[in-house]
Amino acid sequence: MAWNSFWTTLEIALIAAPLTAIVGLLTAWLIVRQKFAGRQTFEFLLMLSFAIPGTVIGVSYVMAYNLPPLEITGTALILVACCVS
Repeated sequence: MAWNSFWTTLEIALIAAPLTAIVGLLTAWLIVRQKFAGRQTFEFLLMLSFAIPGTVIGVSYVMAYNLPPLEITGTALILVACCVS
């Protein structure tokens, strides 16, 4: 009975993993190689996602994307977005 959940989870992970790698590499390149105003603030905001529990981020996404025009609550897209952020 749990196989359906397993395959759905695996599918979401296979979609989110490459996107997360691209976003991570891009932000690491920006922080290490580029000099721009607000770089320290940008780095702080990126590290803030490690300090905030995943449940809080998930609930925040549900609250933010529960209204049109970006009503994605209840879809796989919101799960991918939470994994990437």
